[in-house]
Amino acid sequence: MFALTLQRSTQAISLRKRTGYWSRSNAREPRPDIGVSCRRERRSETLFSMSSQKLSAPEVAVAGQNVSTHGLVPFVGGYRQLGNSDLRVTTCTLGTMTWGEQNSEQEAHAQLDYAFREAGINIIDCAENYPVPLRAETQGRTETYIGNWFRKNPGIRERIYVATKICGPGRDISWIRGGPKLDYNSIIEACHGSLARLQTEYIDLYQIHWPARPVPLFGGHAYPGPMSAAERERAIHAIEEQLRAMDALVRQGKVRCIGLSNETPVGIMEFTRIAAQLGLPRVVSIQNSYSLLHRQFEGAHAEASAFCDVSLLAYSPLAGGALSGKYLPSSDPTGRQKARFTLFKQYMSRFQTPICMQAVEKYSKIAREYNKTPSQLAISFARSRWFVASTIIGATSMEQLRENIAAFDPSQDSGRWESSIEDEINQVYLNGYRDVSLGV
Repeated sequence: MFALTLQRSTQAISLRKRTGYWSRSNAREPRPDIGVSCRRERRSETLFSMSSQKLSAPEVAVAGQNVSTHGLVPFVGGYRQLGNSDLRVTTCTLGTMTWGEQNSEQEAHAQLDYAFREAGINIIDCAENYPVPLRAETQGRTETYIGNWFRKNPGIRERIYVATKICGPGRDISWIRGGPKLDYNSIIEACHGSLARLQTEYIDLYQIHWPARPVPLFGGHAYPGPMSAAERERAIHAIEEQLRAMDALVRQGKVRCIGLSNETPVGIMEFTRIAAQLGLPRVVSIQNSYSLLHRQFEGAHAEASAFCDVSLLAYSPLAGGALSGKYLPSSDPTGRQKARFTLFKQYMSRFQTPICMQAVEKYSKIAREYNKTPSQLAISFARSRWFVASTIIGATSMEQLRENIAAFDPSQDSGRWESSIEDEINQVYLNGYRDVSLGV
């Protein structure tokens, strides 16, 4: 009874009808190594059969084996398909949310040069509200820095996937469109703003940063229910409106694929169900927090993602920097003088509690046993999960960036990861340090 028949035409639909942008009759040709993503499939099948085809780990291709590197150097960590799209992303995504606050434009461009030209990463993630912490004076700087780098490097934009996000409502950021909303017109307006700042004609992955519905966010753990019938209808209507706006952007060629962020299992299922029911673009990814200190995604989120063929882009694999070990009393204090928890006392406070620091101490000990830095252990853990397509890493220095990217090199793994490191990590997790960051 849960099976929802997807009505799909058996006749071929022209490229022009599907997007209007990638058609041969337009001036711009499709990217030949990627093609059209977020396409509506034309077979008749149920939601069950559609989503049960990929319950195992996403395929990881070895660099150089039938995977285009888009003209950049191969990435040693391999590539994974993003949901049901044609996007094959590197297992490492370059994060950017400190650019414009803790990092200058020159530093941001140095990170871009290293990540894409030397390390071979092929995807970058940003947002209309970055940098963090959110301030009216700095809003949009991150996207602007990226756009300026594209302008300085003609031709490189075509070889990089750009992911960005639109803000949801409910936070005190009235300087963004007079208070961010997720109605049809706001989504269109926000996308145009990001396109202008990024100095690009299209966004590869456009994500809703957080839901418009009242859900637990950023460390919250309890749903603020109950929900009335009227509230349920409003929530369903809002998702439909958001999908219709995204569909318009896809048809216009301004967006290639769509994704969610900070979403719930219900959100994943509803976006998928409504898109299938109405013939609208399906979400291909979800960007949620996932780390040794925050493993909530492993339960219902992972099931919903597998069921709907939605890939995880894992953010905060270092729990805001806590898992680097630099905030431990035993660490060198000079290493945290300009760190985020020092500069911004309330930033990710859920990871700054005594019990979180105790867990970090234990995980750092495991890292030392296996000749890894605490950061590399944490990142290796996140990237090894079957439901993670790509892990988002950010850095405020080139030293941090190199260390973090090194965690994706399979030659650094001893082969004992699954058997012994996994066991030791789970011993910590299951013995007093489960969900230590929730509810703060």
